[in-house]
Amino acid sequence: FSERLKHCRNLLTFVEKPEKISNAMFFQQFYHSALPKTFSALLAEPQKATISIWQRYWLNGFIMHWVWLLHKHQLHLVLSEQGTALDLTTSGKIKGFFINLSYTPVRQVRNQSDILHAYQQLKQFLSPIFNRLTAVSRLNEAVFWHNCANLIEFSLKELEAEGIDVSETYRQILLEKKWTEYEWSPFYNAVEYISFPELPFPQPVRLRKVCCHAHLDSQNDYCGNCPKLKKLPKEELSALVKKWG
Repeated sequence: FSERLKHCRNLLTFVEKPEKISNAMFFQQFYHSALPKTFSALLAEPQKATISIWQRYWLNGFIMHWVWLLHKHQLHLVLSEQGTALDLTTSGKIKGFFINLSYTPVRQVRNQSDILHAYQQLKQFLSPIFNRLTAVSRLNEAVFWHNCANLIEFSLKELEAEGIDVSETYRQILLEKKWTEYEWSPFYNAVEYISFPELPFPQPVRLRKVCCHAHLDSQNDYCGNCPKLKKLPKEELSALVKKWG
């Protein structure tokens, strides 16, 4: 897990603030240069695979650290969509993701209720971001939530392997449809573990429930946990397995 965290950290950008400028002004400079008034102006020709992959690696790279801090160090980073900005190329492709950590409150987690509240706040943080990405990519918004839920599930399993008790969180966040009578969990039912002997992975094989569409980019194969692997012709699946081997 530490190696995966290290890889994700390498995707993140840490910028040193000049001494004679306030934290607020420094972030505002990033914000105004990076975030257009409308995404559609720059993302005139959205690429489903590009946006989904960006979320899976760059945004989720930060979310993995959020999960790690929450469960290993009992620290809840209270993220705000108002304190974030996307970094885009002139053609509209997403390069990076800014988070103003200087103005990010940190709360100590004391019990399971605090942990559930943290995930509810994470949902509030991600909702407007995913809404806008959905509008310009024409992807179903479920793809973004499942990308995030897949990473949360993976992170919790890895933390469990390190001896951290995440059983109650796993149940509440991933196995229950509702958090309260009126609030649905966006991370529900993200993966399944099934017998799939055709794949050269430990059995049962861990597969996502929703495809991330990375394979729509000709540079990418199907992911090793793609649900579409179950429906591939044997010849195509065998070719993939041989390539992976």
